[in-house]
Amino acid sequence: MGNTCRVCYQLEAIKRSNEMSNVMGNTTWTTSGLKSQGRLSVGSNRDREISMSVGLGRSQLDSKGGVVGGTIDVNALEMVAHISEHPNQQPSHKIQITMGSTEARVDYMGSSILMGIFSNADLKLQDEWKVNLYNTLDSSITDKSEIFVHGDLKWDIFQVMISRSTTPDLIKIGMKLQEFFTQQFDTSKRALSTWGPVPYLPPKTMTSNLEKSSQEQLLDAAHHRHWPGVLKVVSGCHISLFQIPLPEDGMQFGGSMSLHGNHMTLACFHGPNFRSKSWALFHLEEPNIAFWTEAQKIWEDGSSDHSTYIVQTLDFHLGHNTMVTKPCGALESPMATITKITRRRHENPPHGVASVKEWFNYVTATRNEELNLLRNVDANNTENSTTVKNSSLLSGFRGGSSYNHETETIFALPRMQLDFKSIHVQEPQEPSLQDASLKPKVECSVVTEFTDHICVTMDAELIMFLHDLVSAYLKEKEKAIFPPRILSTRPGQKSPIIIHDDNSSDKDREDSITYTTVDWRDFMCNTWHLEPTLRLISWTGRKIDPVGVDYILQKLGFHHARTTIPKWLQRGVMDPLDKVLSVLIKKLGTALQDEKEKKGKDKEEH
Repeated sequence: MGNTCRVCYQLEAIKRSNEMSNVMGNTTWTTSGLKSQGRLSVGSNRDREISMSVGLGRSQLDSKGGVVGGTIDVNALEMVAHISEHPNQQPSHKIQITMGSTEARVDYMGSSILMGIFSNADLKLQDEWKVNLYNTLDSSITDKSEIFVHGDLKWDIFQVMISRSTTPDLIKIGMKLQEFFTQQFDTSKRALSTWGPVPYLPPKTMTSNLEKSSQEQLLDAAHHRHWPGVLKVVSGCHISLFQIPLPEDGMQFGGSMSLHGNHMTLACFHGPNFRSKSWALFHLEEPNIAFWTEAQKIWEDGSSDHSTYIVQTLDFHLGHNTMVTKPCGALESPMATITKITRRRHENPPHGVASVKEWFNYVTATRNEELNLLRNVDANNTENSTTVKNSSLLSGFRGGSSYNHETETIFALPRMQLDFKSIHVQEPQEPSLQDASLKPKVECSVVTEFTDHICVTMDAELIMFLHDLVSAYLKEKEKAIFPPRILSTRPGQKSPIIIHDDNSSDKDREDSITYTTVDWRDFMCNTWHLEPTLRLISWTGRKIDPVGVDYILQKLGFHHARTTIPKWLQRGVMDPLDKVLSVLIKKLGTALQDEKEKKGKDKEEH
């Protein structure tokens, strides 16, 4: 019996090894320069002072020969954490992560789909507690107990390179890895069960759980109810450090997140892979994002249950010193540019085992004289500045030859500031997707300010190039998230739809697909201030009568910019940051909750 069990276990191990080689190929992980130190002080009355630091010199993960592959190379990583918890005092938790430089490449089916460089990054996270530690009757009625989490991320250089198929391939990679590790878990349970009665989760139950998780993600994408669950779990709970429970009604949760760096570049190839002939280059100088969110309970008139009131603000700046003064009549250097880059016929992308840096040298090696001609400088200075710029930008080398791509500027933005505010009122119960009258309202305001003109190309083909590129990326994303299929759409729910008959051609079937993102909220923009001065880019460099910003937005596909732009900002930036802060506060409150109360709630859930 023992020999039989041992043989079964060996067969399962061989099977898992073969599956591992098929999915991730030959995978190696090397780490050097490990170091750690810490200090711990714990008292019998729950006094805690913990300081810990962990670091490494270099860590590299390399995977080759499988369906999923790539390389992640991290240099000089260090993490420092400090925990201070004392009875009847506000707790404090801090963590800081610093990273020298990171290069990453993700491959799928033998082809690179994502590359990135992230250098000199510094992440700080800390919590802020303002809780009334004594009887609430002794305090003012207006005092509120607050639990906030603050984050700050800064970097030097952040570069990303993607293609049209990057998002669908990343989704496929996630599904394959999830399936692989699920199978490994299941087979390990079965292998161990041969030694004795070890319970394991049957495959059908595992699959149903995965389907349930995907349905929950879909509903989260539709409603974005991040804070009601946090208010329910943390409000009124008994924190082990405090003598009395947290207030049930006077709690306020939220936090802030700051993102700021020196350079940020995104290269989007107009095609299914990195061999495409043209691509768009989005470049930002000194981007700054400041996000703040606050959530609390409110009681509406005629309602016996509370709603969740959420206020979010987003400040986006280009330039660390936004409102900078410049000489009268002079144009400053652009802080953001969108350019179309086309490689010449004799210039080929890097081949073989080209490094990530070589690929970015190839992508960013540009020669653009339009922006220099826009500035009000004399001819000699223009010629000299152009020569210097070309010599510095021609940095893409491979095999001794330089890249000299054709570059056309589509947009050039000066220093600017964007202030976006949104107010959400979420009902106690999750709204039904079948009743359009129950759509939650999001009231928002958008105010912008520019220190100079926005330079826009005169070439309508370049505007259409950018519009086609963004549309193609969105369409590929929706295809991956919502596979094309015939379905009946519930009233008010936006889903991918196919309507065709058997006699229609493949092209007609493809054109008949409407891909939209599920979002059950209704956006109402009460304040809209987007009226920058525009200046057309001309080869002569002289001023041309400006066109309206609405005309440019319509050409880019923003036919309802007053609704579309706030929705994109909310879904693309504010919702992810809001979700991160809500999860951190929920985990923090659960970790500090009294053990007896936590066990009681766990029993009720089961």
